[in-house]
Amino acid sequence: MIENASAEAIQFTGLSHKIHRAASASAPCIFLIHGRAGNQEVMWTFKRVVPENWTIIAPQAPLSDPLGGYSWWLVKEHWSKDEAIAASSLLLDFISKALSFYSLSPNKIYASGFSQGGAVLSLCLQAQPQLFSRVALLASFIIEHEFNSSSKQLPELFIGHGLKDDIVPFEKAEKGIEYAQKRGFNVTVSTDEVGHKIGSSTMRELTNWFKDLDK
Repeated sequence: MIENASAEAIQFTGLSHKIHRAASASAPCIFLIHGRAGNQEVMWTFKRVVPENWTIIAPQAPLSDPLGGYSWWLVKEHWSKDEAIAASSLLLDFISKALSFYSLSPNKIYASGFSQGGAVLSLCLQAQPQLFSRVALLASFIIEHEFNSSSKQLPELFIGHGLKDDIVPFEKAEKGIEYAQKRGFNVTVSTDEVGHKIGSSTMRELTNWFKDLDK
């Protein structure tokens, strides 16, 4: 069952969120991170790609966006990388506190982020690569930053992108793919002839990518 976070949970973790709790506290846990002008509801469309016995947590970004919804940083003509870094620190803090509040001890932690949410995740990934087992960046891009290379095993990456994306051009995603591969990440790439969204074949590949983990 999907639940809205209680006032106590929001105060403790720092962010509004929704959660689907698995029967076991040690079950895998995936964090779904929405993009610009989204909310804690929009990423639940990806629940169908996640095995039933996982815990799912979808946080809501803290900033009200002029377009409506919420964002991790406000998009301006020139946005500061520092704002994105601050958002990634907030997200990492939320992940830690959410696991603590719900008394979860997942055997694996995964994350999937769409657009701006994926970009924030890319910074989390570089700061604490040992935290995650696999991360999916969807219609998104990687923000290059100081990389904590002390982790002995890097998480696997899934990059899903539309070749006709006019919000985050595929060329921008390609730069991130090259950057990640140079730093030792194993990257799976899936594309569709769509715009700023995830196409049907990529959704199937993403489903299989997660199902493979559940074997």
